[in-house]
Amino acid sequence: MKRFLLLVLESELKLAGRSEEPTGVVALKGNEYEEMTLGRKGFLGFYDWLREPSGALVGIRLSIDTSSKALIEMLPSRSYITRNSPEVFSVMFRTADQIDEEASMDQDFGHTRAFKGPGRTIVLTIDAEGLEPDEFEALSND
Repeated sequence: MKRFLLLVLESELKLAGRSEEPTGVVALKGNEYEEMTLGRKGFLGFYDWLREPSGALVGIRLSIDTSSKALIEMLPSRSYITRNSPEVFSVMFRTADQIDEEASMDQDFGHTRAFKGPGRTIVLTIDAEGLEPDEFEALSND
C-alpha cells in the first residue's frame, strides 16, 4: 500500500495521511486545495526525513529542484519552517534538541506536490514509502 504524508502549512502545522497519491484537488476538513503547476509534475525536489540521535522522526528537509523554486517564495513564515539555504527548507513536526545528520540523509526522490488553498494556505504532499509503517501512522493521525 502506498503512503503519502500531507503537510498543511497553517499557523499550526497539520499532518494527514493518504493511501493514494493526491492530485488535482485535495479536500481536507472542509477545505479544497488546488494543485499548483510547478516544475516537473509530481517532483518538487528530494527530501530527507529528519531524525534525532534516538532515531525519532522530527521533521523533513526538502531540497527544491530549480524548476520548482517559485514554491520557496510562496512559503508562509511559520515557526516550524526553517530556510536552510535559498533552495532548501525544513519543516519540523515537533521541537528537537539535536538532529542526527547521518541518520537523516535519506535523499528520497518520491513524488512530491504542492497545493494552494484558502488564505494562500500551502499543502505539501510527500511520498512516505521511506518511513516505517508505525512512523507513518504516528504522523498521519487526521
